[in-house]
Amino acid sequence: MELQNRDRFNSVVNGIFESLAAAFPVPIDVDAHLLGLVKGPAYKIVNHSQIPADEVEFEVYEFVTSCVEWLESADYLRASKHYSSLSKNVLLTEKGLQLLNASPISLLRGNYT
Repeated sequence: MELQNRDRFNSVVNGIFESLAAAFPVPIDVDAHLLGLVKGPAYKIVNHSQIPADEVEFEVYEFVTSCVEWLESADYLRASKHYSSLSKNVLLTEKGLQLLNASPISLLRGNYT
């Protein structure tokens, strides 16, 4: 069985990990705009209400959020809150750092007596 979104998932996850590694240990907000996958904002204001700015781009925002939620459920990262178009305060966990082979030396055993 082949995963229909595997290549898309891999591409988005690589972008997420690159962004989180560059910011570590500072949490960041993750969305499709940060990853360079869309040109515009997720929402526009019409009659004092927020609506998706572009249906095609909004689906990309939702896909990125789904990827972040999955990575969080697999313990590669943590986030404080998820919205349909944005994940707030996202940070790599120890498991995520190990996956990227990016664990700080200060967190490795044997460095302290």
